[in-house]
Amino acid sequence: MLSTAFTSGALAATEEPASFADTPGATAPACVARPITWQSGDELGPWTVHVKNNCTSYKRVQVLTTFGSSSCYNLAPGAGFNFSRAALDGYRKTVIC
Repeated sequence: MLSTAFTSGALAATEEPASFADTPGATAPACVARPITWQSGDELGPWTVHVKNNCTSYKRVQVLTTFGSSSCYNLAPGAGFNFSRAALDGYRKTVIC
């Protein structure tokens, strides 16, 4: 497992919905970006999810996979982390923790 935290000086102007409750286990709001890249160029190889908090407030998030999860990260607006796994451990979703 590989996780890399990062911060950014630029802050996206994306707002999270006012009705969204930061309930542990709930899917992270849309303002938490989570694009996935596959090292082999297809969805059968090792992958990395690039999580970034584009919300206007702190978010505690973690990545869930088929066989486990990442650590729980407390992300300031503009901050993020990368989480990589082997091909057989599929991405499930990014959640509030």
